[in-house]
Amino acid sequence: MRPVYRSPRHGVAFEPPRRAGGAPGGGSRRAWPFLVGGEPAVKGRLGPLYREAMARLWAGPYAARVAAAAAAPDDPESVQFLAVQRSANWLAVHFEEVPLFLFPFARPEAGATLY
Repeated sequence: MRPVYRSPRHGVAFEPPRRAGGAPGGGSRRAWPFLVGGEPAVKGRLGPLYREAMARLWAGPYAARVAAAAAAPDDPESVQFLAVQRSANWLAVHFEEVPLFLFPFARPEAGATLY
């Protein structure tokens, strides 16, 4: 039986594709779960979650960095940060238009390693 990953809080369920179960890791093949989302209904449910998460990110942990970049937009670090922020904000606006999302997850209990 193939696993189905569910988010009870948000009522979204995903079933990984059959061939996505073994991504290469360190020096061996490890079983990694993948979350694949391409159905419009699924993207419609995930889009608001992504937008909420990004709003919290910019207003919370990155608030000081956002303010620093706005104060000195020509600073090389600000240029890079603002480019990443624009990209993330573009995705927030156009989330439902992306054809397919593929999210790999490592399972530390399965022996996933950094190397």
